[in-house]
Amino acid sequence: MTLTITLSAAKHYKACEAGLAPVRAHLGADWPEDKPFPLLVVLEHGQGMDDTLWALRCVPPEQEDDRRRIVSLWLADVLERVESTMTDPRSRAVIPALRRHAGVPLSREEWKPIISAAYAAAHAAAAADAAAYAAAAAAAAHAAAHAAYAAAAAHAAAAHAANYAAERAWQPERLRHYLQPEA
Repeated sequence: MTLTITLSAAKHYKACEAGLAPVRAHLGADWPEDKPFPLLVVLEHGQGMDDTLWALRCVPPEQEDDRRRIVSLWLADVLERVESTMTDPRSRAVIPALRRHAGVPLSREEWKPIISAAYAAAHAAAAADAAAYAAAAAAAAHAAAHAAYAAAAAHAAAAHAANYAAERAWQPERLRHYLQPEA
């Protein structure tokens, strides 16, 4: 399933008009406020990755499982890119846990060990690499069911990575891979 949002949902979550302007221009002036459009439109025609990650909160409830699956897999991909800086085995355990539980609704109790490991990974990785810290913290936030925040935190991790430009280019491309309509 393709994740969708509406202009009215974006307004409900207090989207800024400057951020919506390029999306509105792409959709056309006659686009109905309540008509769904693919989230991919925000990535490709909006103001970039930050707006796309923010827009995850606008996905309708009936697409929550798909959103969880996409964000879990994308976060696992982001964490894998900084895995070499993770020295605590618990931090590395977060990656397969995210993949294993992508799209599977887990209770807060079931997520507690994953959350604990992610926070431990974040603190351990902070000494070695700020990107690993941010990515592990993002996984922990996601595990706590804050998908949009977690994705934004993982994206922000690129700001501290040594290969900043490459990471800033890779992350949106990887997210695009998950947002593409299924054939």
